[in-house]
Amino acid sequence: MHGGHALLEGRGAVRRFAWQVGGIGVAVGACVVLGVLAFGCGGGAPVRPTATASPTPRATATVDPRVAQVDAAVRRYVQALVDSMRTGSPAELDSLSVPGSQAEGNAGISAHVVHDTGKCFVTNDLNITSVDVTLAGASTALATATYDMTGYDASFPAETPLGTARTVRAQERLQLDLVGDRWLVSQEQ
Repeated sequence: MHGGHALLEGRGAVRRFAWQVGGIGVAVGACVVLGVLAFGCGGGAPVRPTATASPTPRATATVDPRVAQVDAAVRRYVQALVDSMRTGSPAELDSLSVPGSQAEGNAGISAHVVHDTGKCFVTNDLNITSVDVTLAGASTALATATYDMTGYDASFPAETPLGTARTVRAQERLQLDLVGDRWLVSQEQ
């Protein structure tokens, strides 16, 4: 019996050793799996993570070329308005207005004020800060222009300064119509 007991004891030691080897094997396997996950497979440098999402092409709205044309027409009109406040002449505003429109009728207002008061505003710096354009049809647009004029009040026509320089913020709300191939102002709102 002693031999059988020793045999059983031997099996216990082998079983215990097998469990220990198995446990170490599982631990080493887990380390290998973690290493592969953390550092990539195979030899060489570790694989760097890369972005998996690729840019998705999206349709972008193409800007209607009329918007740029209207923007340019509004900027010319604002410049002509500022010039009219200095020169007392409605000629340039008339040329940028629809013939027979409300805007053409208003073109002479600045000129009359300058001539009647004997005062003008000389703009040294015109800064158009924004022009917002909305197309209201194939040949009609609405626009709002916000701008700053830096200059001084002066006598007319000599343009002798009557005060110190100042900045005036103004805004024009305009309706423009396509006449031939030109955008012209038809209404001031």
